[in-house]
Amino acid sequence: MPNIARDIFKDFNQKNNILDCVIDNINLYKKSNKILIELTSPHKFSIKELMEFEEYLKVKFNVQKIEFNVKYSEKVELTLEKDWQDIVKYIAIKMPIVKPIIQESTISIENKTVSIILKTNTADFLKSYKVDKALERLLLNLYAEKYIIKCVENLDDEVIKNKHMYLENIEKETCKTLLENNKKTTQEYKKSEEDDINSVECKEESAEKTDLIIGRSNKIKENLVKIKDLSIDYGKVAIEGKVISKDTRELKTGKTLLVFNVYDGTSTITCKAFVDPDKKEKVIGRFEKVNRVKLQGNVTFDTYAKEITIMTNTLLELPDFEVSVRKDLAKDKRVELHMHTQMSQMDGITSATDLINRAASWGMKSIAITDHRSGSKFSRGKKSSRQNRNKSYIWCRSIFSSR
Repeated sequence: MPNIARDIFKDFNQKNNILDCVIDNINLYKKSNKILIELTSPHKFSIKELMEFEEYLKVKFNVQKIEFNVKYSEKVELTLEKDWQDIVKYIAIKMPIVKPIIQESTISIENKTVSIILKTNTADFLKSYKVDKALERLLLNLYAEKYIIKCVENLDDEVIKNKHMYLENIEKETCKTLLENNKKTTQEYKKSEEDDINSVECKEESAEKTDLIIGRSNKIKENLVKIKDLSIDYGKVAIEGKVISKDTRELKTGKTLLVFNVYDGTSTITCKAFVDPDKKEKVIGRFEKVNRVKLQGNVTFDTYAKEITIMTNTLLELPDFEVSVRKDLAKDKRVELHMHTQMSQMDGITSATDLINRAASWGMKSIAITDHRSGSKFSRGKKSSRQNRNKSYIWCRSIFSSR
């Protein structure tokens, strides 16, 4: 007797055509937190019904990702143009970062090729997030036909004109800001000439202690944003986090490009900043010692790396978090008899050196490293895996006890 979805998911109290489907197979993948459902449907269901059923399954099974493989017992009518706006909403929920791009798009269909007409230079961006592949899988499930998705940029004269006007306005505003800043700088310089030598020395000392690395002011007006929430349409933003990698590149113009990745606990993003030749030595000297930063800049799409980045115009140094080291204050020390290093596949990631050093710092007299690994010298011969593990246990313990 076929497994009808209505009989299996009795607590799904929605009027939904998916309930008439036959469930062929269900697989739960714990590591990727995903459910894959294979089903056969007697008739076409809508994208809205698919979204409702997915939300129900996510709550019921406490998973983050639902995937379907759908077969149809009858031929399905192609209603892609009619369904396009609902499909856009579906993809926007799955991938919020591409929402501002695809919500203004249109489509054209020729044979088995669906062209997404874009109004901005974002075709490479969509491909980098594999939006085309996600749409191909979705259309296969909805219409039981394999379609090829192409992202086509169609920038009409009006769009190009508006873009040029936008860039001209930015240029004018930048020039205006630079003139105002230069005027203020000149006034401050004249005023500083009237001060005595002691006040000048004090100002120089305070300038050295400032947290400002790049920029004109150490005051960031933008509200902090989580990196995971950033999208290509965010514009000017401010973030803070730990610098996990740094790189400097000399440009032909004489400027130096700083490239660094910032992690804020939610995600990581690449940030870039330009340094003038006269400030190179001072900026790079401080930049190499920085561990945590707060920065302000503009979110842009890097066409070379195919990812969003932040072009930084203000960079501040933040004090690093104090890392607390655990201590063993017990009078009677324990002996750990079951420990794995990175030599145990899928069980450990710590080196034997680190484990031994930590045990020694805690005052432990001995520990037992019970590594197991296929192909290691502990598992040669025709002995059983249990015998091999026992051999490695005794061997490792004796090595450590002899230290």
